[in-house]
Amino acid sequence: MNTEFRRLTASVVGVMCVAIACSAVAASGASDIAARKAKFKAMGADFKSVNEDVRAKKLDAATLLPAVRRVQAAAGGLPTWFPAGSGPASGPTHAKEAVWTNGKDFAAAAQNFRREADKLEQVVRLQNTSAISVQLRAVGQTCATCHARFREKD
Repeated sequence: MNTEFRRLTASVVGVMCVAIACSAVAASGASDIAARKAKFKAMGADFKSVNEDVRAKKLDAATLLPAVRRVQAAAGGLPTWFPAGSGPASGPTHAKEAVWTNGKDFAAAAQNFRREADKLEQVVRLQNTSAISVQLRAVGQTCATCHARFREKD
């Protein structure tokens, strides 16, 4: 083999390796985005069901607590839903780049969300409609604050 052919072959193999690696990263990022969307949808459904029960004055802790605990668990794991490579370049997502470029603030916002969700569990145990309503608004406010900084508008 001549030297020029070897260089060309090496270049082609190198480009192919990069292309394969990039497609694997893109596929991983897309699946991370899909998983994240499913988790947010489930958390939203739980939060909505708690809201509806409180509005209807259904204060059965046996019904409310499982949904509240799922929201707490989601809040605790939220930062892990945004692994490197699952940003806007990986597919359709409402997450802003700030999630990854300002991870410290994003983690603090998630921690605040978890604290408010923990308080929600405490007031649900008391079964006091007004206290639950106030705390639901506090939890919702943490969502709104985080969305303002880290989520693109629909």
